[in-house]
This record gives sequence, C-alpha cells and structure tokens, in this order.
Amino acid sequence: MPPGRVHLVVALRTEAQPLIDHFSMLPASSGRGFRSFANSDRGLALVLSGVGRAAAAAAVAHLARDDTDPAWLNIGIAGHRNLPIGAARLAHKVHCASSARSWYPPLVFEIPCPTATVRTVDRATRDFPTDDLYEMEAAGFYEIAARFAPHELVHSFKVVSDNRARPAETLTADSVGSLIGDSLETINALIEPLQRLSAELSERRVEPGGLERLLQASHFTTTQRRQLRRLLRRWSVVCPQVDAVDWVAFKALPDAGSVIASMQEHLEGVAPTFGPGG
Repeated sequence: MPPGRVHLVVALRTEAQPLIDHFSMLPASSGRGFRSFANSDRGLALVLSGVGRAAAAAAVAHLARDDTDPAWLNIGIAGHRNLPIGAARLAHKVHCASSARSWYPPLVFEIPCPTATVRTVDRATRDFPTDDLYEMEAAGFYEIAARFAPHELVHSFKVVSDNRARPAETLTADSVGSLIGDSLETINALIEPLQRLSAELSERRVEPGGLERLLQASHFTTTQRRQLRRLLRRWSVVCPQVDAVDWVAFKALPDAGSVIASMQEHLEGVAPTFGPGG
C-alpha cells in the first residue's frame, strides 16, 4: 500500500520550523499568499496559514487543491488557565466561541496524549474563563478540512504555551519553537495512524464500495449522490467490517433521504476512542 498523505496546517513559521526541519521539508509551490513546504517521499505537506480562523480556513482550501485523500492535522500553541507549559493535547472537541458551533473529531486510533476541548477565539485572552485550551485557528481549520475528508481524518493538536502564571507576553520565537520541537515524538505518533487511514481511503477512492447498488435502489438527486459518496468513504474508514448495502437493506429505508440521514446518524454514533482521556 502506498503511503498516505497528511496535510499540516500551522499558523506561524516559529511553530512550523521544527516540523520543517524534522521532516526534511522543502519549499513547495506557493499561491494566494501562502507559503508551503513538502516532503513528497514522506507524504507530508505543510502550509503556513497565519493567525486567525479565517486564515486557517483559507489555508486548508489552498492545500486541498491536491486531491489525494489526505488526512489533516492542525498543529500549534494554545493557552490554558493552569496546565503546565509544554503539555500536549489532542482535541476531542473544537468549539468556535464566535459562532457557538462545535465539532467532535472521532478518535479511531490509539492516541499518544491526553485530549481536551480546544476553544477558538477571535482575540487572545489572558483570563481563560473555562477549562479549555484557547487559540485562534482550530475552528476555521476544522470547518473547512471536514469538507474534504472524513472527520476521522481531521484533527487538531495543541501545546500549552501560556497560562495564568506565565502569560503569553513572556513567549519568544525560540520558546515557541522549543515547545513544538519537544512534542515531535507525540506528533510522529499522530501522523503515522493518520497516514494509514489516508492510504486506506485512497485505495477505495475510485468509487466507494456499494455506491452503484445504492444508487440503483433509490432515486438520489445530484446533491444526495455527493452526500452518499462521501458517507460511503467515511463508512469504509469507520465501519470497514460492515457492508453498507446490507446495512441499508436490513433497515428497509424507504427513500434516498432516509438512507443518507440513517447512515449519518449511524456514523456519528460510532465513536471508538483509545488512549488517555482529558
């Protein structure tokens, strides 16, 4: 099986430099104001998004031009009220403070660190009113990346850079780079299973199994066909041991809308989580 691809979205060069060095990335073609780096042999690409959720969303769209079924990983620093500096967390929930929307990345592989809620805000804060990680990109990243990949392949990883005792004003470029550099082992342990999932999805890319049979069984509009294709690809990652066509037949679903709604509900209910919680 060829190696899968992982697209890394990082706000600042100071955060990205340890990744660029560790994974031997070289400058890649840039466009629309974004600087990109890649190591094609390793199946890795990285884009510098800049600060803010709108910038992160645009950076995802920029990298998504490469349609190779990549997994997506947002990497960066975040503040927390009392977690120690350098603590690493994978998001089990991404919340946008401005829109009040939330996303719940399914954790379908063994994870190498505790998890936490990542709260995206439009302005940096020193108050940390909730027991969440505070940063400015994850919600924009997640909302757009989830349009290009199953949710199981979209994740956000943060390293605590400041807290109430050590505010963000104490940060330097060197200290930010050190925080990410000290987390490289954990980042490697996240990238490896994401690459495997990406490779499995790519193998099924020609057309997801069961698509034609389901299309023949009910009338699907053009929009519903796209939804079904995406659900079947996600199904192949989350429920590879269950034949989707047999499952739909067993449910005796009356129409295309019911098929899509029921598959969506089933996939959202499958949440095998491994590793330490947080």
